[in-house]
Amino acid sequence: SLLPNLWPLRDIAWAPSGESLVFSKFRTDLVDSANLWIASPIGDGRRVLTHEPGIQEDAAWSPDGTRIAYSAGQGPDSYEIYVVAADGSAKQPLTQNLANDFQPAWSPDGQRLALSSNVSGDYEIWLVNDDGSELRQLTTSPGLDARPSWSPDGSLIAFTTNRSERLEIWVMEVNGANPHPLVQVEGGACDP
Repeated sequence: SLLPNLWPLRDIAWAPSGESLVFSKFRTDLVDSANLWIASPIGDGRRVLTHEPGIQEDAAWSPDGTRIAYSAGQGPDSYEIYVVAADGSAKQPLTQNLANDFQPAWSPDGQRLALSSNVSGDYEIWLVNDDGSELRQLTTSPGLDARPSWSPDGSLIAFTTNRSERLEIWVMEVNGANPHPLVQVEGGACDP
């Protein structure tokens, strides 16, 4: 089985090489505590990547496999996006605000990340450079816009939204232009 003897865990993401996984491992001895770990698919070579208090989650490997973006926080309105080298060094915050920033997704060229944040009042899709500069809002709809996912050529971003009062998958240009439905089905659709 995948990652035996490491449960409870979630947010499993494969390294681009396919040789490692990063995941959020929850501590059962503490409330609201989870650190990021790296291991082989069978659990060998496991090591803790983040050692900070609170919850670290939503890990995403950079396309070249050298960096990992993730969300971390300790309670409401404290979750920020960070980037850390795959060896655990060089941790850098990409966002710094009194909001919740989640679900970082690397652009195919590794130079930008899309994310979901409620810094403007509700959850919208935002874009930030890989050094934390030029944070800008892409969507402006009431309700939820979350789970961004890049097209392979980096020109489009798909995302989950409830702007039509049910969960749907929409797509937009990387500058936020031309948002339109991609998947609308009875019962809803999410997590592109």
